[in-house]
Amino acid sequence: MEKYTAYINTLDAILESIEWGRCVFDNELVHFHLNGGAASELRTLVNRHQLRNSGAFFTGEKLARQMVQLIAPKNYGDTSAWDPNCGAGDLLLRWSERLRLINGDLEATLLHWEKRLYGVEIHPEFLQVAKRRLILAAVSRGAKLKHGQLVPDNFFKGLICHDLLHGDMCIPDKAVILMNPPFTMIETPEDCYNWSSGKVAFAAVAFLNCLKLARSGQQIIAILPDVLRSGSRYERWRKLVSQYASSAKVKVVGRFSNEADVDVFILHAISGKAGHTNIVWFQQSSRQDTHALGDICEVRVGTVVPHRHTQEGPKVAYLTTADSPPWRELKNLASTIRYSGTCVNGPFLAVRRTSSPSDINRAITTIINYSGSVAVENHLITLRPLDGKIQTCRRIQKHLRSEKVREWLDGRIRCRHLTVSSLREIPISPNDCP
Repeated sequence: MEKYTAYINTLDAILESIEWGRCVFDNELVHFHLNGGAASELRTLVNRHQLRNSGAFFTGEKLARQMVQLIAPKNYGDTSAWDPNCGAGDLLLRWSERLRLINGDLEATLLHWEKRLYGVEIHPEFLQVAKRRLILAAVSRGAKLKHGQLVPDNFFKGLICHDLLHGDMCIPDKAVILMNPPFTMIETPEDCYNWSSGKVAFAAVAFLNCLKLARSGQQIIAILPDVLRSGSRYERWRKLVSQYASSAKVKVVGRFSNEADVDVFILHAISGKAGHTNIVWFQQSSRQDTHALGDICEVRVGTVVPHRHTQEGPKVAYLTTADSPPWRELKNLASTIRYSGTCVNGPFLAVRRTSSPSDINRAITTIINYSGSVAVENHLITLRPLDGKIQTCRRIQKHLRSEKVREWLDGRIRCRHLTVSSLREIPISPNDCP
């Protein structure tokens, strides 16, 4: 992130030009650098590929403020905050809005804030930007330096350059933990083998580590990728969170930003082993007279992985996403394949796994009115009615195309792929059942 040094120089020039609050300044310019300017400059100075690899997408003003405001007002005032992935300081900036100025004196105010704002960041350039933005935030509220200049890097000694997942980590005892971990994948650390393997979301590891290390009763509030809330792979992670949190609330947010195509949620937890805290991760049907789709269908992922297929076995019909026109009913399948694995016997529905909350329909289906065995590509999920009737397939397809199912799925899962569990749980009323 060395190219980001240019932005540090820009902020230094602004602070010097306004003489650390003693001169009249352009409010719009200052507002820009406190609300989105750091992210804008990052996208200008650092190439998109590097940003994606590092997961460096800063929290926008609206989302950061929404996150901070979820914490009870009594926890504001002079309560301290710690951000283990502080980036350019967006969350700490929102927290600083609740800290008081000391007699309008900039240096005294910064020393006061320094005892209440803590953070960790792996990129030193981000830390330098965070310090300057915090100084600018104090100036924007009316704090002034009586005379001379300041050295920004001499302040906020609680903002340290450190790798969150390596080495010892000390969380300030009385601080509220604010975090928005990078949206990157890492190799599963050894101490996480009990709930994951292979590649895992950095955010999952970071949050759980902080929750375990926090003192009992300490608040932790985080912006996390939706896959942690709704993905089948993170079911064990969710169970561990319920073990290490005495209470927790979930708030679905939606897409993180225009630049990062990731849906997120806010998790507000209180640390403390309570056994198994009941956390409502996603909505469940409240009607007792409603069935779930999994009660009337066998739901499974297609078993053919195209790039691994060896073309061995008997010749059977083959279904891919390209051969599955949305909302159509197919009686004949043109493609065939040699396959010895598990096939599906029709009739059944094929649902595209790729799905986004921005789509008009979430569960796009094709009815396969074919009596023979069908090998199905792994980008499709099959729904085979237990009664084996084509009429049931048609009723289910009509139901999946409804607005109420789209709304239900938007609340249940906002990552970019549907899961078997999310489809199994779709409520379906007796009128839609066979």
